[in-house]
Amino acid sequence: MGIGLVWLLRRIDDTKSIRQAASQMELSYVKALRMLNRLEKNLGTEVLERQRGGHDRGGADLTDFGRCFLAEYDAMQQRIKAGAVKEYERFFKRKDRKWKCEKK
Repeated sequence: MGIGLVWLLRRIDDTKSIRQAASQMELSYVKALRMLNRLEKNLGTEVLERQRGGHDRGGADLTDFGRCFLAEYDAMQQRIKAGAVKEYERFFKRKDRKWKCEKK
């Protein structure tokens, strides 16, 4: 699960089309399908509702689970960023300024 898959899901949400989303990301349609199928297999549930049917009749949209999944992913990313900021501040704002690598 990488950021590319998140971008793909967001573009599908915007365009309502796997093909358009893949094209916008310069991915082949087949690769996009592979990524989506693998995600759904690993999660054990559908992330997309897909309608077959060609140019005017087909399309795709996120399932309720797919929307929830993206929201949970965003929340996880925010927790990771908050932790990284906290660690950065702890590291660079040390009051003792004693580094183990300094010569004594």
